[in-house]
Amino acid sequence: NYVRDWHGGEDFYLASETIGSIMSVPLFSDSIIQGVLLVITGLKSKIFDRNDLSLLGQLSNQVAVAISHSQLFENLAEAHDQLQVVLASTDNPVIAVNRQLEIIFINPSAQVIVSAVIKDNVNEIVSGNLPIPARFIPNNLRDFILQIRKNGYFTYEYDLDNHVFMGRIAPLGSTRID
Repeated sequence: NYVRDWHGGEDFYLASETIGSIMSVPLFSDSIIQGVLLVITGLKSKIFDRNDLSLLGQLSNQVAVAISHSQLFENLAEAHDQLQVVLASTDNPVIAVNRQLEIIFINPSAQVIVSAVIKDNVNEIVSGNLPIPARFIPNNLRDFILQIRKNGYFTYEYDLDNHVFMGRIAPLGSTRID
């Protein structure tokens, strides 16, 4: 009961005439305070009791986890955007493919090479998740798999219009067992 229990100075204008009850709990996530969950009732509303405080405490755990997850997703999106900028600005060709070997990202340097092979609009290729051209895939898939497992990457050369390019393939993220 705010009016009955508050003995300090006036917190804010008209508080004693409008607030009936206040309760708050900290929002902890991994021992870090994310904030405070504060609930206020009007002067003529129900006064909070221990059951209400217990319920608010349970709710605060879920709110803290939700805040923490939203921050993780925000950080992930920011890191993704930064990576896109770095990859797009490098002079080295970079092509990212999914597990089905469909192009999911291609930087401007790689667009020049791929468009010379495919003769189509590269933007349509990326947006449609079309397969990567076969000439960019190593010929010896057995060596490819063994080297990926041993070194974490595979390096090979391919020829395109009398220019030799070095290709390097490395998995992104953690290994998944299918």
